[in-house]
Amino acid sequence: MISALGIDTSNENVRIEWDQFLNLKCFLEIFTITGDDLRNLWLRALDPKGLSLVPVEEFKEFLERIARGSMSNQPTAVSETFSQEMMKLMKLENCMSEKNANLIDMNKLKHKI
Repeated sequence: MISALGIDTSNENVRIEWDQFLNLKCFLEIFTITGDDLRNLWLRALDPKGLSLVPVEEFKEFLERIARGSMSNQPTAVSETFSQEMMKLMKLENCMSEKNANLIDMNKLKHKI
């Protein structure tokens, strides 16, 4: 999720710019990031490579890990059910790629949120 704010989480020597720090603070601590900024943050988190097509299994795993939180290293019944139900919702909302049912079309999802 932090990489969605433009922070290179793979580099231990990364420097965080002031605007990145403020966005992190607003999102993680004081929960004041709203509107388009919040929407764009989640879209970047869901599609970190910016390819507009995300493999269903990666998307599902991301949702499961969000639902699981940090309380467990393994999926829980609740987190598994959450991710499965979200995938059903993606299909119902026609967010799957028309060319490949194993991909979520982020452009379609973007118009739904």
